[in-house]
Amino acid sequence: MAIIAGKEAAETALEAHRRGDFSAQSLSPYRSRLKNRFILQDLYQYRNLNKFLEKHPDFMEVYPNFINDALGLFFTGYGRPKKQLYREILRSLTSRRPLLRAVSDVLSFARTVLGI
Repeated sequence: MAIIAGKEAAETALEAHRRGDFSAQSLSPYRSRLKNRFILQDLYQYRNLNKFLEKHPDFMEVYPNFINDALGLFFTGYGRPKKQLYREILRSLTSRRPLLRAVSDVLSFARTVLGI
């Protein structure tokens, strides 16, 4: 996001420089540029993520580690029955978090990020 926002800022500044006008009105296309790209849309979509992470402080430890371990189990499970792998993956999750709590966490995260 920062690179794209910087690029749009530079292009807006170059246009203002060519016109010799650095007034607020001359620089106002910057906001439109961000709006037309994904920048403002993403910022709006993720505006409540910090509140979510404050309410769920262990979210960024539990789930990334679980996903890493689950993928490790899945991709190294060659020749083992998938049903057994899925059980091990579920056990890997439930050893970190009760299943209903994990479901609640995922739903809260989805509501926060996706607005559902």
